[in-house]
Amino acid sequence: LVPMTLVGASAVQYGALGQLAGVFLKAGFFVFGTGLAIVPLLAHDVVDKYHWLTQAQFMDGLAFGQITPGPVLVTATFIGYKVAGVLGAVVATCCVFFPGFFNILTWFPILERKIGKSPYAHQFVMFAVGAVVGSIVVVVVRLGIAPNASGTHTLAAVIGVATLLASSFTNFPVWLLIPTGGAAAALVSLF
Repeated sequence: LVPMTLVGASAVQYGALGQLAGVFLKAGFFVFGTGLAIVPLLAHDVVDKYHWLTQAQFMDGLAFGQITPGPVLVTATFIGYKVAGVLGAVVATCCVFFPGFFNILTWFPILERKIGKSPYAHQFVMFAVGAVVGSIVVVVVRLGIAPNASGTHTLAAVIGVATLLASSFTNFPVWLLIPTGGAAAALVSLF
């Protein structure tokens, strides 16, 4: 057996594994085209319901998921590790990816062949996209106005709006927006 200190989970953390599995299975079933679709679900469960992470830690997890060479679902690994160590990371990662594999390997190809060309299916997909985008916007606004003494949310919002405007109305290379935003934040933090 692997010593508990190596696994990084205590008896208290083992109690959270079932809840962790439930949260990430639910989130995995709601992934719709992008891992960002699960941000509202995770924010509610991880921050508000179970209080496993603070708003700042949750934002760190999202940033971790964005900078890694993989999907935002890597955030599940971060959250699982914060909740129950290495075992929690494994449980959260497996549970968030399981529904997608299950759907693709079982019922989804059959359903897609049967209703793929239906105008009703197309309308449903358009509705779902709007619902996902709306929920992402709500969570971003909610996290952006969360109390923060350092003002980093305000700075991030200003940089985000400036980046959106720069990418929409100029020919500024998109790949330079992230390092430029980081440099702007570093300069502002110096003063």
